Amino acid sequence: MTNYYLRSSDGSDASDGLTWANAKATLAGVFAACAAGDTVFVSDNHAETQASTITLTSPGTAAAPVRVLC
Repeated sequence: MTNYYLRSSDGSDASDGLTWANAKATLAGVFAACAAGDTVFVSDNHAETQASTITLTSPGTAAAPVRVLC
């Protein structure tokens, strides 16, 4: 189980997302990196906008969900 970090203000989807200093920038970016059982910590100032509808699919399972904590 791995912890990932998400912050739109200065994150980058090119980063590994494993620390606040290397946070991912989008939910899609963090879901692409994580696996079942991982935890995503979302920054209190995270703000994400999307011009069109998107569908996000979590890699989690019923037995090992991906936890997203805000």
